[in-house]
Amino acid sequence: MFSRQTMPVLLLGACATLAACVPNPPVGDNQTPGNTTQNLSNSGTLCLVGVADDDIKVYYLPIGTSCASSSLNRWNNSRLTAVLAPQGGREEAILIDSFTTHIRSNSPVATADCAGAGIQTAQLDLSGTRGFEVFWGGRRIGGIANTPGAIRCNKVDASGNITPAPELHEEIRSMVQMDAFMGR
Repeated sequence: MFSRQTMPVLLLGACATLAACVPNPPVGDNQTPGNTTQNLSNSGTLCLVGVADDDIKVYYLPIGTSCASSSLNRWNNSRLTAVLAPQGGREEAILIDSFTTHIRSNSPVATADCAGAGIQTAQLDLSGTRGFEVFWGGRRIGGIANTPGAIRCNKVDASGNITPAPELHEEIRSMVQMDAFMGR
């Protein structure tokens, strides 16, 4: 058969042959081996909720879910801003801008946590109940009043198509309750 000295050489040769048969993952501007990177600018899901004291809380769900594994999803350069601005010189509008870099790992190990969802929040401290037009990244997505319980959810894709997302209302209301309970 083979001597003890030739066995390691045969094993190394077999490993080199197998490695040559396995293609390398594609590497480009938006990818690194094992990861896919996507820049999300004013796209994903945005929900606005009227909370206590006439305030509005903004929830940005970049990948459209409230639960994602932190071992598979990482986030860089995340920002969410929500400000009031005059609209036509008479009423105020809510202007929202969001950006995040989503890095999706192809790791075979996924944790069961939800810390990788990349959800961002902002709160507008308002006084007096009234209605507002809402603009996300310069696109008008609708209106909302700052009354407790009022809610508006919209999905915006990379092409700028706006779709109402009422199926998220109950989930977002649960998030508002949890945030209030946790003092956030």
